Amino acid sequence: LRAPNVAKIGYNAKFEERWTMRLFGHGVTNWLWDGMLAAHLIDNRSDICSTKFQSLVLLGQEDYDSHIKPFLKPEETGGNNQNRIKDIPLDKLLLYCGMDALLEYKVAMKQMERLPCV
Repeated sequence: LRAPNVAKIGYNAKFEERWTMRLFGHGVTNWLWDGMLAAHLIDNRSDICSTKFQSLVLLGQEDYDSHIKPFLKPEETGGNNQNRIKDIPLDKLLLYCGMDALLEYKVAMKQMERLPCV
């Protein structure tokens, strides 16, 4: 995350930066692209800038996270209740994370074609 010669692509880089700082004590060096910001630049309507929506519109990727969704919310509602991500079978979690990372990259490539500012 600190390698200056490796460009980083993220989705909602502000969030990623904060979590990296919180967990590792340093930020991310050499952000290249924020897919969420690019999605807002291309079309600023509400509820269409998520990775899932952009993956569907730009890449034709249908649902790949419905088996994960129930675990991303706490069993009980409340201010500080934790999600149940630790309960997801590891193979399913890794597949979801890999798909998410790959789709973020592919969405970014499509966005860069449309917004040639890099």
